[in-house]
Amino acid sequence: MVFNQTVSEFADYLVDVDFDSISLNPDSVIKTTQSTYTDEQRKQE
Repeated sequence: MVFNQTVSEFADYLVDVDFDSISLNPDSVIKTTQSTYTDEQRKQE
């Protein structure tokens, strides 16, 4: 089975299922944090 999700897409999924924290590699922190913040804002609306 092959998963074609990016780190940001997977982090967005974790936000959707109410995970409280996510560990990231240094190379993905900025993009994933921005994406997760946007997803959290959308979820609150």
